[in-house]
Amino acid sequence: MTQTIRRAARRHRFVIVDQSAVEDRRLSWAARGLLAYLLSRPDDWKVLVNDLRKRGNLGRDGIYALLRELRQAGYMRFEHNRDARGRIRGGTYIVSEVPAPHPDLPDPVKPGPAAPRPVKPGALPKTDRKERTTTTTRQTNTYPDRKPNHDMQRFGFPPGVPTEMRAPVTGTEPRCRAR
Repeated sequence: MTQTIRRAARRHRFVIVDQSAVEDRRLSWAARGLLAYLLSRPDDWKVLVNDLRKRGNLGRDGIYALLRELRQAGYMRFEHNRDARGRIRGGTYIVSEVPAPHPDLPDPVKPGPAAPRPVKPGALPKTDRKERTTTTTRQTNTYPDRKPNHDMQRFGFPPGVPTEMRAPVTGTEPRCRAR
């Protein structure tokens, strides 16, 4: 059998990483590489975005995207630091080799279906469809204190406006026109 993967002699400076972290399909290849790099650092090493940006070929936004991906998968969390007055002043990334269950996600157990019943049985009004439908054929006067269309005849037109142009506005259009 041919050896296709060659390893260095284990004298010093080597890393042992849990295989499930490297094979996690939820992570992109870049996120897996960043996780392997972060797990190779000493236990008291601080994750600094500017340092990661200088060591790799990704920009600031690319680094933040990978850190977000690791946080969503449960390999990383961010703990806020507070000053003496209780104000948030930065924070610290905590990296884990084994993913922790995400606290924001609900439990995978599905609840049983709820019984379909109203909260208060008499809360909804009962209506009869016949009472709701009304049809009218006569015109209703929306403004009872006004006279319908008779007010329009009081418009004063300047002299020289022909009768044909006055008729559509006043509503007194002649039935037949003489030609």
